[in-house]
Amino acid sequence: MLDANFEKIKVLMRIIKSYLEKLNSLWIEFDKLGNTIFNEILNLNKMKVNKILAFTFALKIRNSCNSINLLLNNSLIHDSKSILRTMAEASVYFIASISDEEFMKQFHLEELDRKRRVLNKLLEVREIEKNENIDDLLKHKEMVRNEIKSFKKEYKKETLKKLSIKYNMHNFYYYLDNACSSQIHSLPCCMEEYLKVSDDDQLISFYKLPDLKDTKLVYTEALNCYSLVIIKLNKTFSLSHGKKINEVKLKLKEIIDSENQKL
Repeated sequence: MLDANFEKIKVLMRIIKSYLEKLNSLWIEFDKLGNTIFNEILNLNKMKVNKILAFTFALKIRNSCNSINLLLNNSLIHDSKSILRTMAEASVYFIASISDEEFMKQFHLEELDRKRRVLNKLLEVREIEKNENIDDLLKHKEMVRNEIKSFKKEYKKETLKKLSIKYNMHNFYYYLDNACSSQIHSLPCCMEEYLKVSDDDQLISFYKLPDLKDTKLVYTEALNCYSLVIIKLNKTFSLSHGKKINEVKLKLKEIIDSENQKL
């Protein structure tokens, strides 16, 4: 059953469309500037390994921002929150990797830990299937475990929370990462956003309309994440796009300030 108040729907959709048009135009400027910076960095002769890793995170953030742009323009607010959460995490790792060469060790530890978890799952599956051929998995698991032990002797892994505090990125962890995690895990609080239920728990309708405040939050924070990337890359690699970056950032601030006055 769809909501019957079509006039209200039309007004809200016009407001959201107008807002998205402003940010779509700004996204084009951001992306053009970002691509220019990416291409200039790719043409550099030498790059330290930690900066190559940071560059990879930068590309992930850029692609995630583009995905959010596409989702929001198709009124898919819920899935865009999931992507914003991954952007927040990637932004912390981007700053950590570009600031500290030692972060590569943490990243390698993360991959070893992932392998360990996968091997444990495979062992569980073979147990369920009563497959006795597990010697190869046990041998591989032992190798990974020893490598993890070796790394941990010289390097202490830092959590995302600790990294966000270390690099003064509290808002990325406490605000964006935590706020959007409910979508990742499909918790009840976000499932309630899909349906309208009566006081006696009877289904009335499903929500078709995107939330205006959420749309503003997700798009502007996605652009903030992306702007963090291009600002840091421009500074780290001594490029000459500071003036243009400031101009685009100012446009974003003006849009946000203008919209906040309407709330």
